[in-house]
Amino acid sequence: MKYTKDSTILILRELMKLLNSIQKKSYHYPLLFILWLITHGILWQSNGPKLGADSRFFFYLSDDILNHQMTFDRSVWYLTYGIFITFFRLFTQKIEAIVVGQLALNFLSGVCLYQIIKKYSDHSTIAFLGTFAYLFFPISLEWNYIIYSESLFTSLSIITFYFFTRKKYWKFTFLFLLTFFTRPNGIVLLSALVIAYFLELYQSKKIKRSYIIGISSIGFLLLLIILNRMMSFYGPLMIEGYLIAEIIYPKYTYFIQPIDSPFLISKDQNILLQLIGFSFGNLWYSIQLFTIKSLFFWGHIKPYYSTLHNLIIAVTLYPLYFISVLGIRQINKWDLLLRSFVLFILFQGLVVGLTSENWDGRFLPPLLPYLIILGCIGLKKYPTLSK
Repeated sequence: MKYTKDSTILILRELMKLLNSIQKKSYHYPLLFILWLITHGILWQSNGPKLGADSRFFFYLSDDILNHQMTFDRSVWYLTYGIFITFFRLFTQKIEAIVVGQLALNFLSGVCLYQIIKKYSDHSTIAFLGTFAYLFFPISLEWNYIIYSESLFTSLSIITFYFFTRKKYWKFTFLFLLTFFTRPNGIVLLSALVIAYFLELYQSKKIKRSYIIGISSIGFLLLLIILNRMMSFYGPLMIEGYLIAEIIYPKYTYFIQPIDSPFLISKDQNILLQLIGFSFGNLWYSIQLFTIKSLFFWGHIKPYYSTLHNLIIAVTLYPLYFISVLGIRQINKWDLLLRSFVLFILFQGLVVGLTSENWDGRFLPPLLPYLIILGCIGLKKYPTLSK
């Protein structure tokens, strides 16, 4: 049987009719929940909850919270996750309880994502497809089972933005603070939101430019103070990575050799000045490092993954990138959240390019819901869905 473009469109239309019939009967949430329950029942039996290389750190943090001995070092950037773990440890020491909590928030965030997508697409079927993609995206499923902060960060960020769309600003503010202190890239999310807000102000003709410049300066100063504090720990590690040409943490090097006599600023100087000095003093080397790290991050494929693993990444992630770009091109009216989503995606890529990709690829999954939202905006104008 020979398939033509018209036959493909016809098949897609029939699929949309089926989804629309489900929509009219209000079966979206129950259907998603049943599929989610079956999927995670299988994953629980086959893989189950597990500890990662960094899980011990989170339990140390939880111990400090339980013993009222919290220290304000790098642990503070994971405070919310430490509290999350501590809550379950009040009842049991089994990690299964923590994973159940992560899974519950994962589905709740899916419900919130459904509403966010529906707001921007004005179409329940697209919201169903987007939520399905989020809940069952292959490269993100496993992170709900590991005692790492990525799952909680992803879920909280979606729930937080949901309350913003509902104009529940006090709840949004509280949840955003929780999200910010879940893991260090909370600063990336904050930067995206702050800069998106400044862009909103800049485009507003009702506000004086002097006010915009003033509030922008204060905002950037606060971000700089937070970044400087954070870099007091992470900055020296970044420079160590630069010196050995680290591409993927820990100490994986590809395609580039360390330089023999790098330009370095004295360790007595501010860490931000040290990082800037290294980047510009070894400009071509820094550009090479940034480019290769970025390719590994966005490509997500790793040399040590199996062929099947890399193939799954290619056939699921790359089409998502494509439709997300289409969605961005079709946005006619930008608002604060849409700008924040795009900036968060770009800033996260920038941060990984400046630091290192992680060996297990866990820096990318928190971006998936926002890529999906943008992709669903692209589906909004797809001819098949409008009929």
